Amino acid sequence: MEIAREAVAEVMPGNRAILWSVHGDTTCLHVHFEASSTDDGGAVWNPRFDFRIWESAMERLEIKYRLERVTQRKVMAKQDHAREIKICAPSRTELEIAM
Repeated sequence: MEIAREAVAEVMPGNRAILWSVHGDTTCLHVHFEASSTDDGGAVWNPRFDFRIWESAMERLEIKYRLERVTQRKVMAKQDHAREIKICAPSRTELEIAM
């Protein structure tokens, strides 16, 4: 919870309503949250390309807390081409074969 709170505070500054949920329903304990896009002062949080902000924060926190690091992360691909996302959507032919 503390790491999740730190991430939200970094990415979405200001006081806002947040609903937290900690799950142990998989092999990895994880946190879900829903956060208001408007803080208590009425400021709206709506940055463009917010996934990059989240990914940068996650990268920093993984290093800080010595967590298992995500190997393929789009925001890091420019610095290290080995970290580019290599997953592609299945082709139409692949989908038809699967069906």
